Formats: sequence, C-alpha cells, structure tokens
Amino acid sequence: MEQRTGAGYNWHMNTIPALPKIFWSFFTLTLLAGAVNAQKLESDYDCVRGFGGRIERVHKLVAEFRAEQQDKAVAANRAAENRLRSEKEAGPGKIHDALVAMRDAVGVGEKVADYIERHPNISVEFDAIQGISSHDEIGGSVPLVTLRLNKELPRTARILAAAIANEAFEMMYDQMPETAEKAYMHASVVARAWLEIGNSAETLPVLDPDLPAYRNPELEAILRSWVFKDAGTAIREIGAAKKLPSLQDMLSKNDADVARLAQFDAEDRAYEHSTHHSDPSLADLVRQYRNAKETETQLNQALEILKQFRMGVDYKDAQGVIRNDHSGEDAWRQMNQGLHKF
Repeated sequence: MEQRTGAGYNWHMNTIPALPKIFWSFFTLTLLAGAVNAQKLESDYDCVRGFGGRIERVHKLVAEFRAEQQDKAVAANRAAENRLRSEKEAGPGKIHDALVAMRDAVGVGEKVADYIERHPNISVEFDAIQGISSHDEIGGSVPLVTLRLNKELPRTARILAAAIANEAFEMMYDQMPETAEKAYMHASVVARAWLEIGNSAETLPVLDPDLPAYRNPELEAILRSWVFKDAGTAIREIGAAKKLPSLQDMLSKNDADVARLAQFDAEDRAYEHSTHHSDPSLADLVRQYRNAKETETQLNQALEILKQFRMGVDYKDAQGVIRNDHSGEDAWRQMNQGLHKF
C-alpha cells in the first residue's frame, strides 16, 4: 500500500481517524433533518433551534399533563355530584347516623335520641315541608307520630342533629305552656345538640365546617338566640322577640284571677250545702274559678319542669341522701364551656 508523507497529511490523519462512508452519510442526513425540523420552530425558539425536537416533545408532554389534570378535575366534580345526589336520596341511613352521633356525644342530644328510640310510635323521615322540621299525629291512645325533616337539608350529622332536636323538643316538653321560658328551652336544646357533635358558635353563620357555603337563616336564628348569652338575658330577648309572656307573669295574672273568683266558689259551695245543688247564677263564675285553679296547677308544674331543666333532677341515693343528677343546663354550661365555644 502506498505510504504518503507530508506534514499536512500526517496532521490530518492523526486528528481525524478514518471512518466508514456509511457514518458520514448518516451524519449528513442528521444535519439535513435537523435543518428541516428547525424551520418548523416558532421564532421565539430560534436561539435553541438545534433542540427543536426536544422542545416540541416538552410542549406535547405539558399539554398531555394539563389534559390529564383537567380530566381528573372533571371526574372529581362528577364524583362529588354523585356523592351529594346519593346523600340527598339517602334517608333513614343518614337519620340513623345523626341519632348515633347525638347519642355518642353524651348530653342533651343523647336525651333526644333516647327519647325517640324509646318511643317506637315515633318515626323520622325526610319530606317536602316548609321550615326545618314539623310533625303530625294520627289519633289513637298511642298516636303514630311522624317527625318530618325538610328534604332539602344537607345529609350531615351536624345539621340533622339540630333539625331533629328542633322538632323532638315539641314532643318532649309538650306540657310546657307557650312562654318565653319554653322558647328559651327550645333554643337551648337545639343549640346544645348542635354544639355537642363538633360545632362552634364562633363559626356562625357556618353550620357545618364541611359545608362552609351552606346557610340556613332559620336554624342560625335559633342558635344565635342562645349562644353567648346567660339564661336571664336570653329569656328576656326571646320573649320580647316572640311576644311571649313569662311564666311568672302568667302566674301573677292567674293568681289574681283565683283570688278574685274564690269568693264566688265559696258562695256556690255554701248554696250547694243548703240546697244540695249549685247556684245557677254563679255557674259561669265557678267555671272560671275552676279553670283558673287548673291553670295554676299547670303553671306550677311548668315551673318544676323549668327548674329541672336548668338545675337537674334531685333524687335519693341508697342511703336516703338527696343528690342531683347534674343533667341540667347549668351543669352542662359549666362542663362544656371550655370544650365548646358558646
């Protein structure tokens, strides 16, 4: 083989090794392909024209990622809608869950749940009604009672507990006359049942932390009439707002009626003693007197109910010592003041 010499030739052979022609052909094609791809790039990327293929790939991956995230968001929204729809359609199961939560919380909510479960003639269901709740009865010695919850209420225990307590109170304290004290007791039961299962008055008007956008002005008004107020202030404000008399006012008025009518009852008794029948001219006044005495008994019973509601129930233990069961509202306030913000 011919050996060529020369400085120029020797330098060239020492720095660029001999390569097959196929390599130089592939190299040429690569340069041509790069030039063609570079022409497709936007002018913004002319400075990195040599990386055109990589940039296009990055943009494609970004577009695919965004599309994937959008699909996930759409799927999540659809799942949330389906969950809300299923919860809205769910009835007894959600009511049962709320009653279990009320019982587990221990307090006035527990009393409400126990009352409903101890009365098999009471059923609770969702219905198309005005307001938060209502109930109706179908006659008989033991009437069938249906406690109805507004079907538009969210199916969460924090809200359903308050709605159940709102209506159950009317059955639990049906012996109470329509007074400021009864309205106060109602607000107390609803508010405490609501607070006991993880709510705070500081979040109002939010009724459930899991539903920050949900509002219910009727329920909120009941809660606000009790929270952050002592009993005396709340009773006065509720009575004034609802134009309801107090128990003491009713007792004072009724006592005056009893004193005024007592003489007619005494006259009728004397007349009956001598004639063996009532005086017809006094019949109406005697009837008023007896009605007033019956009202007096009912009002005194209401005072006792209010006392037990506020102070708890006194009982005798096995040794005959009178004790208190600490089930009253006052004891609840003391025990829960640091736990629940109200």
